[in-house]
Amino acid sequence: MSDVTVRFSAVNPANENISAGIFTMDTVMHVVDYKGKMLDENGNWVNAG
Repeated sequence: MSDVTVRFSAVNPANENISAGIFTMDTVMHVVDYKGKMLDENGNWVNAG
């Protein structure tokens, strides 16, 4: 798990300019592999279920 800030921006595909502003969201990111294992706060792989 890790605290992250995600930044969203809306882009107009016609001219690739930012057209609708930007906002951010503070959240916690969980790293999970395709076998269902998740990294815990100590860097150990544990079952995600």
